[in-house]
Amino acid sequence: MVGSLLTKFRSAGFQFAVKVPVLRRLIQRRGQRRGQSQQLQDLYCREAPSAATPFLIFKNGWNSAVPGFETGESALFDDFRIQWLGAQLNSFLGQRVLELGPLEAGHTYMMEKAGAEVTAIEANQRAFLKCLIVKNAFSLKSTFLYGDFRPYLEKVERGRFDFILAVGVLYHMLEPVKLLYDISGVTDAFGLWTHYYSPEIIADKVRFTPKAVVQTVAGHSVEVYEQHYLSSLGATRFIGGSEPTSHWLTRDGLLEYIRSLGFKIRIGDENPNHPNGPCILLFASRN
Repeated sequence: MVGSLLTKFRSAGFQFAVKVPVLRRLIQRRGQRRGQSQQLQDLYCREAPSAATPFLIFKNGWNSAVPGFETGESALFDDFRIQWLGAQLNSFLGQRVLELGPLEAGHTYMMEKAGAEVTAIEANQRAFLKCLIVKNAFSLKSTFLYGDFRPYLEKVERGRFDFILAVGVLYHMLEPVKLLYDISGVTDAFGLWTHYYSPEIIADKVRFTPKAVVQTVAGHSVEVYEQHYLSSLGATRFIGGSEPTSHWLTRDGLLEYIRSLGFKIRIGDENPNHPNGPCILLFASRN
């Protein structure tokens, strides 16, 4: 009701201004000032089109070192973790891969170049748009889907994918145990890189709650520890989970639960001294 009245009032004011040159000019100048706002300027590109121009949309906001472009520094387009996982599969050639959280499509790029057919699901708006920029820049055939991969995993038919890649996503989940359970219901092989909770190493950090909570899925209970994102939630380049908190498994809890789902595990790398918390790279295949 109020909005409708304001619209009618504004319309009447414009009609009156048409008859008064001074008012007309004042309204026009006000519009010009709005046209000079940074918000409007950021909506349009004034650079000549080129392969590099779309990367300017997120100027100074890239994490990955995208080959041939001025972006970030992380070697996600030449990542030893993907190379190692490909070796465990014997090759990515012909593999139907579901990638959870592609971020900036670096791993997607690597797997496609190695012969995989990739479907990647990204829930972060900025990350999804970056994936499309990379797809366009390299003419990738991979499919990028925007949305939450959790309900997708609950519904997708078993056997649809030969391999699931979950690098940098498990420790962002409120229910990491449920995610592992759902992955196990879709595929017979998956690759995982994740941080894990270690009381000896990170229990004294303020973002963690040192008391364990229990998550139970399909009758199997696992202890997890709450992690808080704190002030990082307000950062423009935040790439964490979709909630203010997440839960981390311990190393032993992670490995024991994966084995309980009928998988054997190969460990490719482990770093207890990673600055963001202990981490592990593993390949799991069904017995």
